[in-house]
Amino acid sequence: MARAKHTDPAEAVGSFASGEFSGAAYERYTTTVSCVMTRFYLRSPLWLLPFYLAFRHVKKQAADIPGLVRMTFLVENWRTCYTVSIWENESAIVDFSTRVTNHIHVANWSFGKTFRHDKHRPEIWSVQWRLFAVSHNLNWDGVDLRAIIASQLARDPQEIAPGMFS
Repeated sequence: MARAKHTDPAEAVGSFASGEFSGAAYERYTTTVSCVMTRFYLRSPLWLLPFYLAFRHVKKQAADIPGLVRMTFLVENWRTCYTVSIWENESAIVDFSTRVTNHIHVANWSFGKTFRHDKHRPEIWSVQWRLFAVSHNLNWDGVDLRAIIASQLARDPQEIAPGMFS
């Protein structure tokens, strides 16, 4: 069986320059901002509250990590939840992984609560995306992605995803 060739993620989606537009008509930017999402399918709905409380504990411990933009907990249904975090760069994620020790304990704890006996494995997975396009209505109370993107591109924040009504 042939091994897949490793390619640079930028090459996989095609090269682009800041200022071009994505297929969704969002302005593209070359940034280091990324999002990490982890999905958990719980064996029982009774685990939803303990998962949320564990997330809150990790979030509290992560509050002083430079480069952490935002962490949130999302609920799809009584058995499925997600953690989503937005980071300014890779070094912030590494800093989180090494300094927030409770994250490792909670991750290990979660495997038993997500184990699917019918599939013989836990149902937990993560993905990391790089921010490469932003819509014109970039507004989020308490989060200033415009300033983060602008600082990475050495541009004025007003030039980043200008609002449709501004």
